[in-house]
Amino acid sequence: MSGGNTFRRRFYVYQKDGATIVGDLTGYRVRLALSLTADSVALYTFAGTIVTAASALCAIEVSPLEVDTITDGTYWYRIDVDAGSQGYKPLEGFMVKTAS
Repeated sequence: MSGGNTFRRRFYVYQKDGATIVGDLTGYRVRLALSLTADSVALYTFAGTIVTAASALCAIEVSPLEVDTITDGTYWYRIDVDAGSQGYKPLEGFMVKTAS
């Protein structure tokens, strides 16, 4: 991720078996969280969208202005898709934010 660029990702949410889509995500929310480690508090959060609830298609889009608010560095990212007590973490890992 670098300043001046839009960060975009579309993804389907699958069950833990990796072969079955979770089903209808009506009423769920999508969020991208950036923190220093997997267990630390999020330093940055960005709202995503449910593109097609029935097929569990979601999207995250972070504009260039939003990307520019992130201090350069290495972050643990996690995407959460949840509705109260029911939730999924379809994507997580490390990312690096650098100046453009």
